[in-house]
Amino acid sequence: MPDEYYDTLGVGEDATDDEIRAAYRSKAQKLHPDKENGDVDQFKQLQHAYDVLSDHDKRSSYDKGEAVNNRLPTLDEKAASELARAFSTHLNGASDYVDLVLTVKSSLEVNLYSLDEEIKKGEQVMKQDIHLRERVTYNGEGSDLFHGLIDQRVESIRKSIEDLDQKRLALQRALELADDYKCEVLPPAKTEDFRSTAYTAYRSPGSLF
Repeated sequence: MPDEYYDTLGVGEDATDDEIRAAYRSKAQKLHPDKENGDVDQFKQLQHAYDVLSDHDKRSSYDKGEAVNNRLPTLDEKAASELARAFSTHLNGASDYVDLVLTVKSSLEVNLYSLDEEIKKGEQVMKQDIHLRERVTYNGEGSDLFHGLIDQRVESIRKSIEDLDQKRLALQRALELADDYKCEVLPPAKTEDFRSTAYTAYRSPGSLF
């Protein structure tokens, strides 16, 4: 049993956290449903395996052959939740003259852009931290506080980026689900020219203009 998740990721049972993470990201890029040769089922299996092996407690239980409670929302479930949230946000005050679906899709795209920017920022900070780690050396005999601090910080940023990546996938899928909706938009009501109406109402009977 323990071999199954390791085989899914293509790593050995002694794989480090970094090796597991790298294997997941490499396979996720190939199997993602948006890719030309992507596979939804294999992508779900990959996510399931990674969630177990990237968590130390779950991995330990899995290696011992113990059952792991790992029911996670599927990509479609996450996407449906994002889409429902977007619809709920824009329900109030929805006008007959506004395309609600287009508004929802636009808000999803804005959120997606914000996520991309946040991911880029996180990657930049992580790169700077790694570079700084390489610049500083420690020759003492005690605990290396600085490098331990940097390692924790980099790991925290990396985990945050992975979470943002997952949300990004959900938003992309939500946009695809939104394509199944159409919204009827009524044309603006015609109004008479106020100046023309006022002129007709107040023009004296004998006036030539």
